Amino acid sequence: RDSMVFEGLEVRQTDKHVKMRRSSTRSIRDSIVLEWAQNAQARRRGSLVSQESVKAQRIMALNQPSKRRRSSTAGSTDASVAVLKKASTKQSLAMSRPSCVSSEYAVQNPSSVDGRASRKSLSQSLFSRGNTRSSMEDDSVRRMRGKIWRLVRLIIKHPTFEAGFGFMILLNTFIMALEVQYDGIQVGHNLGYPGEDLPAKEVWPWAEDFFMYSNWLFLVIFAAEAMLKVIGFLHAFFKDPWNYFDVLVVATGLIEAQGSGILPIDPSILRFARLMRLLRMLRLVRAMKEFDSLHLMITSIKGSLSALLWSSMLMFVVQMLIALMLSAALENFLLDPSQSTSDRHEIYKYFGSFSKAMLTMFEITLANWIPCARALTERVDEWYVMFALTHKFIIGFAVVMVITGVFTHETSRVAATDDTIMITQKQRQIKTHTKKMSTLFMAADEDGNGFLDREEFKVMMEDASVATWLSSMGLDVDDVDTLFTMVSKESENEGVITAVELVKGVAHLKGAAKSLDMAVVSHENRSLLDESETLKMTWTIMQTMTRSGAARQGRRGGAAGLTSALKSPPPVPSESEDAHLS
Repeated sequence: RDSMVFEGLEVRQTDKHVKMRRSSTRSIRDSIVLEWAQNAQARRRGSLVSQESVKAQRIMALNQPSKRRRSSTAGSTDASVAVLKKASTKQSLAMSRPSCVSSEYAVQNPSSVDGRASRKSLSQSLFSRGNTRSSMEDDSVRRMRGKIWRLVRLIIKHPTFEAGFGFMILLNTFIMALEVQYDGIQVGHNLGYPGEDLPAKEVWPWAEDFFMYSNWLFLVIFAAEAMLKVIGFLHAFFKDPWNYFDVLVVATGLIEAQGSGILPIDPSILRFARLMRLLRMLRLVRAMKEFDSLHLMITSIKGSLSALLWSSMLMFVVQMLIALMLSAALENFLLDPSQSTSDRHEIYKYFGSFSKAMLTMFEITLANWIPCARALTERVDEWYVMFALTHKFIIGFAVVMVITGVFTHETSRVAATDDTIMITQKQRQIKTHTKKMSTLFMAADEDGNGFLDREEFKVMMEDASVATWLSSMGLDVDDVDTLFTMVSKESENEGVITAVELVKGVAHLKGAAKSLDMAVVSHENRSLLDESETLKMTWTIMQTMTRSGAARQGRRGGAAGLTSALKSPPPVPSESEDAHLS
């Protein structure tokens, strides 16, 4: 059965003896597709060929098979022509979607497209939306975009990228400090403050132009950073809250730069933009992740926020109770007209209201507590010495030290559980150990051949300082021969070790036994026990089989002897034996 698709309809030839050659089928299909292409082009130009002429051309194309097909498909051709005439009346399907014909034909006749997957078919090349040159240009553009995206992603993920922009943030912060200093000089001159006699323009005449150009420079740099991250991260850029902060800082910097004299902007908006630009220093928090110690501090602060909250609540409640008690106790003194006015003013300055009393209590706890205690003891009563000392011992020492210990514990916990800190510390330990062992190897390798033999190892261990140093690292150096054997057991060269093998061997042997080492030893012992049990069982089975084989051979020998004895004639006794038997 051969199927052809024409204008979305199937023309099926049911004669099973008809076998069209592939070349004939291909020529008919190509002629139809070519005429469809011509018709489509004519319709675009506004001169559509009449349907009757197109139908006649298609029928003529179908009526030009080879000689073999002409002799064998006379009846089937008439049926095909009738079906084509009926299909030509449906103008809604005529040349509406010419590009689907080739795909439908490929589905109905998969054998016709076999072996041609590497090149486009005629219909695909004719009815594509763009020509071959445009498609090639699109492919080249896509490849170029992919290369650019991979390059940008490689750049933004490199550690130097974050380190470089961290340095730019520090430099920008320093310039902002200079700008604040410049503004402070001008404010002091406007206030007439002693020592600020000259305006800022005369003190730093270069400052205004320098600040303007530097702000534009940093604005371009940080905007380029944001653009690179958008290109490299794509949708992931909007998942990091820090990126929103970067965009906000760049936008406020643009507002301030535009308001520096180029465009008129409301001064209140300009002041807000300058205030927001100060938040750029918060980006240092993100840049601190590249430095181990700073990252540990920031991570510890973030991890101890809950402890900070509860500690603050505890301190606030305790200080509030003490402030209320002191306010109630000193109320009569403040209202007593017989007391000195200066004394009452001094006490009111510290304990006159709840807010003043709260501030004084935190000052006694965390700051200079002597002036407050002196005011109570000298102007009110000396018995307040007991109150001041008791408060300092209990609140100033005990409670504050407990809170400090809680923060220290939180710092240790964060340092022990943070993945980045653990990886960094482990890498630093490995680097330090490698450096020390390499130095030791170079000092012990007397002949300089790059190998350390047993004699050189013994000479190295005879040094008391080296032995003590290795012992402090947790390495047992009492048995030097055993230690060298354990270090060189995985060496490729027998009897000698290299620097790398020394580093690995000492790192594996130093310190106490780890859980993994104990588990490996336990597994090996269990395997040896299993093998010994298997050997014991095998030996028992072999002994049993040996005994059973010997017994079987013995029984066989006895039965054979009895059978031969029964079959053989009885022996004739001699005269002596006969006399004895008698």
